[in-house]
Amino acid sequence: MGQLISVDGVECVIRVGEDDMRLSALEFCCKFSKR
Repeated sequence: MGQLISVDGVECVIRVGEDDMRLSALEFCCKFSKR
């Protein structure tokens, strides 16, 4: 399961999993942006 969103023309993929919780700088920012 994952959510693909576009931020400033940049594709940001937020992965949601039990074992795979790797968040990049952009993903981290996107996640915090959607409170």
